Amino acid sequence: MKKLSILLPLIALSALADAPERTDLQIRRDDGHGPSEGTQEATCAARRQQARAAMAHARYLFLSDDPEGALAASSNLLSFAVGGEEDPVESRALNNIAWALHLLGRDAEALESARRAVEVQLRASAASLDTLACVLDALGETDEAKDKLAVAFDRLDDEWRPRRAGRGRKAAAHSPEYLEYERHLQFHLAQMYDRAGETALAKAILDNLRLAGFVPEEEEAAYDALADRLGAAPLAPDARERAAVRRLAGLVEAVVTEHDCGEGAQGVRRDAFDATLARFDAIDAAGVPADVRDALDALRNGYRDFFAVAKEFPADPEAAPVALKRRLGAAGIRLHAAGRDLLRAVRRHGVRSDALRDALTFFEED
Repeated sequence: MKKLSILLPLIALSALADAPERTDLQIRRDDGHGPSEGTQEATCAARRQQARAAMAHARYLFLSDDPEGALAASSNLLSFAVGGEEDPVESRALNNIAWALHLLGRDAEALESARRAVEVQLRASAASLDTLACVLDALGETDEAKDKLAVAFDRLDDEWRPRRAGRGRKAAAHSPEYLEYERHLQFHLAQMYDRAGETALAKAILDNLRLAGFVPEEEEAAYDALADRLGAAPLAPDARERAAVRRLAGLVEAVVTEHDCGEGAQGVRRDAFDATLARFDAIDAAGVPADVRDALDALRNGYRDFFAVAKEFPADPEAAPVALKRRLGAAGIRLHAAGRDLLRAVRRHGVRSDALRDALTFFEED
């Protein structure tokens, strides 16, 4: 079994190891003058971790149906941007801000951020083009919205092809993540057809999405309203259950990522333990099968026990008594088992989440 990730990076135990960094959030920095190269590298690494933590927190709030909170968190994320066409943090933050405003019905305010999210990228992402299309459609600019969405479909193919290059484009087109995102784009296209009065086309898309078991993340109420207006069949109960499991997986991934990245940037902070547990406790498991809910409870308790022991460590972890280190090791083993069980429970219900797997990489078996 793989070693535990950076839960307590200052405690020098053999069971603790750094989790691999993701490369999609690398931030460029070119001061020209100032600190030494080593200091700059350390500063950039901490900044990357802080940005990842802020991004994870914003995602947590989006999935918690708190667009107001997500808007504030995304504005905070913007403070970690360094600017330029190759800075993914700036475009992600602007896109988040636009999407939060769109969910709040404040599309006139969202338009500037949505356009900037597209413009600051060297090559606009499918996500930012999709957000801009939704905002334009809500403002009645349906033709331009359709044009942007068409580009988003093409860009989605381009973005996924390199990730599955070894297995070919067909494999990429059929990966769960690709299909999920593509169906989100199709749902937004149905909304545009409906707004343009092409209701037959809109209904046909919804019927196909229902057969595929799709439930739009963060937009379930909008889907229900559109289906009711068009006379389309409602979402299937098993699809709603799967969506609830997927949402819970996203929430857990966000909490763990925010905590680990916060420690990676700032070191161990005792108050962060309580904040992490509060995020876990606030997760709404409504609609989730009992086995997944029980696994979530076990993971929460695993973190609670682990943190309780960790708080007993002295300022110099090496000076901790052997008995205390053993207790932490035992708590880590229980936490490991709880995380592995949650991953298995999520998968049993047909949910495959690369993000959750990566966040809980220390719960994976070789």
